[in-house]
Amino acid sequence: MAETETELIAPPWIVLEATRKEAMSPPQATPRPPLHKPESGDQIKRRDPGWQSLRNAFDAERIRLRDSVGSEEPELVVVIEVAQSVDVFLDKVEGIKGLEFLFEDADERLPDDDFHLLQKTKNADEYLRTDSSALKSTVYFVFTDSVAVEQLLSLWAKFKANPSVRLPQPWKKVFTQQVEDVRAWAPQDRLTQSLKDALQDAEMEGIKQISVEVELWYRRDRKARAEASRLIRDQAEACGGSVINDGCVIEGIDYHALLVELPIGEVESFFSENPAGLVSSKQVMHLHRNTQASVRRLDAVGESPMFATPSDALLPTGTPRVALLDGLPMSNHGLLVDRLAVDDPDERERSYPAQHREHGTAMASVIIHGDLSEPQDALQHPLYVRPILEAPERNRDPERYPANELICDVVHRAIVRMCEGEGSNPSTAAGVKIVNLSIGDPNRHLARHVSPLAQLLDYLAHRYDLLFVVSAGNHPQPISYKPQTGDLSTDLRQSLGDDLIDRRLLSPAESINALTVGALNSDRSDSTKTDSTKTDSTKTAANLVEPVERGSPALYSAVGRGFARSVKPEVFAPGGRQVYRESFDEHQSVRVLQPLQNVGEGPGVLVAQPGTAGSTNSAHYWRGTSLATAHVTRFASDVLDRLELLQADGSAVPDESLAVLTKALVVHASNWGKPKDWETTAEISGKSRRNGLSRLLGYGLISPSWLFEDAPHRATLVATDALDVDEQAFFEIPLPEALRSSTHWRRLRLTLAWFSPINPRHRSYRRARLALEIPSSSCNLLEVNRTEVHQRTAMRGTVQHELLDGTNAPLFKDGDSFGVLVTARPGAGAFESPVRFGLVATLETAAEADIAVREQMRQRVRVRR
Repeated sequence: MAETETELIAPPWIVLEATRKEAMSPPQATPRPPLHKPESGDQIKRRDPGWQSLRNAFDAERIRLRDSVGSEEPELVVVIEVAQSVDVFLDKVEGIKGLEFLFEDADERLPDDDFHLLQKTKNADEYLRTDSSALKSTVYFVFTDSVAVEQLLSLWAKFKANPSVRLPQPWKKVFTQQVEDVRAWAPQDRLTQSLKDALQDAEMEGIKQISVEVELWYRRDRKARAEASRLIRDQAEACGGSVINDGCVIEGIDYHALLVELPIGEVESFFSENPAGLVSSKQVMHLHRNTQASVRRLDAVGESPMFATPSDALLPTGTPRVALLDGLPMSNHGLLVDRLAVDDPDERERSYPAQHREHGTAMASVIIHGDLSEPQDALQHPLYVRPILEAPERNRDPERYPANELICDVVHRAIVRMCEGEGSNPSTAAGVKIVNLSIGDPNRHLARHVSPLAQLLDYLAHRYDLLFVVSAGNHPQPISYKPQTGDLSTDLRQSLGDDLIDRRLLSPAESINALTVGALNSDRSDSTKTDSTKTDSTKTAANLVEPVERGSPALYSAVGRGFARSVKPEVFAPGGRQVYRESFDEHQSVRVLQPLQNVGEGPGVLVAQPGTAGSTNSAHYWRGTSLATAHVTRFASDVLDRLELLQADGSAVPDESLAVLTKALVVHASNWGKPKDWETTAEISGKSRRNGLSRLLGYGLISPSWLFEDAPHRATLVATDALDVDEQAFFEIPLPEALRSSTHWRRLRLTLAWFSPINPRHRSYRRARLALEIPSSSCNLLEVNRTEVHQRTAMRGTVQHELLDGTNAPLFKDGDSFGVLVTARPGAGAFESPVRFGLVATLETAAEADIAVREQMRQRVRVRR
């Protein structure tokens, strides 16, 4: 630690304003290929079992209610698979009495003989069947009264008896042209793998009760929600269980859930041939294992000698700008004392012994000081801490989410209290712009749906203008590989490439508005456990290996893609080097790398930790995506500080743009760098190679020093504005005259970021589709071409990062500019208010070119104003 803190100065960034904003014409509908549909007789024969299953399900429900106490009206959740645009289908059935739309889902499957797209090739006379997937979606409805169900089944019966019969709109077209399949939401649909895993664990450990999160179908009517909760409570108690949390309703994400505890025998019955109880309840959407925190001891790799606490580091001032949602830190640790603003309304401290305050202490340590092997200047503002974990019941267990609470409720209450206040109490940290969440759920991997917790982060980010920084998640399991090439790294690339589905993101890493962080096999420790001269596998006599290069993605880090195949994780940061022990038998075809634990001297990220015998200046070596996330949060805090210095300097950076500009700038400081050679074989090139690398590297490795460096050959421009639906903004990036005709290497980085409102009922989910459009004329003007992440992949999330390189001599005229535009289109329905965005552009050239890029561009911007 330096003797004095480095004084921050305003960054040499140039504030750019839009040349103009204007409305765009609504997009023209893309012509869709014709859809082949079955004949009426074929449709009746194929779909009648589905409609009959609805009749059976409804009759069973009516009998159940007849034999029960009360006057409950029968309801039925129906799944309809649509082989046509779902919007067309919903337009036709909207407003039908007794039918409530729940949500839709994308379902891409191979075409069949009945439903497939047709295509006419050039100069062809007839349409032919295509090999692409038919256009399909799945929609979910609840029939809220018996009359609606009876009417629907009666109409099908009439159509079945006479396909030419006149039926009220829209049902005849629904029966003949649109419905691919229909069925009732069944018990097997409600079961999840996480619940099955919980049952297996309980059986192994002899546990008699299982905690289950009951996710209900969200009903817009408050009375319907209350009735659903009552019925679930009655069913849980009827089987000897109990409700341990009365439930959580979050309207912004259409979320309704309860937490119940059930006898193990009851949960076993859910997986039987004739399941009953909660799994058959029409109110239930899914049954999950109660959310578990991924705070595992594998991260900790041993205790270092006592760490000398710096006595001359300046204490923070002002109000918090960064929040940590995590475990309770050790506030009296020498590196954390007087640096935290702990808000503990749930009084978790009472049951949180000091020796268990590991994860929160580690995260606070990295956010405030960085890697203690080479500590950086301390955070200038207090770190706001809201404990959302609790101590384990057993000493060697990890910290966990509260056993009697729903994690969505915990996080939602924490953010609302921080931003708005709770009850009559004012907000506790309204100035916070960045929130660190380094905790994932190992039981929820990214699948087809965005998890409720990820949806919550998306909703809160847009509502409160917050940048959530979340960890991608850890996959610390042993790694199996086949030795084929004689080079361990090459063999591992192939093995991991075949195993990507088991290394998926952990909830809530799929959040579209959050920045998701992956881990690099990197730290500041100088510890070496392997012989680096043995390049084949870097083995020692003890078979210890560090199988990937320093600075490459760590093997334990989860990788993307994200929802809708977007870029996830967006960025990577040091998470600590992982050493493995190779165990093998020369006669076996598969070898195994076991993560090495309990290394007393590193490597790893050195972090503050509770010590033995009450020590307040101990440190441990850790590794994991949690550490990488804390590093990025620290970097984001530095970016925010410098943006506020720009504000103080009179630049036009409004408060409401600080978080989104921070998001853009953090991603802007990333690129693939050297690890671009880490993956893919020689025969993969071009677009396929770029797509493969983006799945493993996201937008790349962050480089804070690059963003903050005072380099005359580089100019960074920042801009912000807000766009309404079908609106666009034009920006002109001035070109320095001295760059004209230069054959030196040059690069233009462009980054666009925003927080999108969401529509949890729509398969597209993201309401605001902003895009950075780069005309080919601009690229030709500067003689640059796209590199790294492919443009279409970059446009699927809420941050678009483009890199354009070139060495050919540009021949632009004096006064020419590189023009770009930002467009805003509706996605999952129109957004109600303008969406604010941050845009960052950096033009740089080789330092040896000796071109004063920044000064010439600054002068051009001043003249324009």
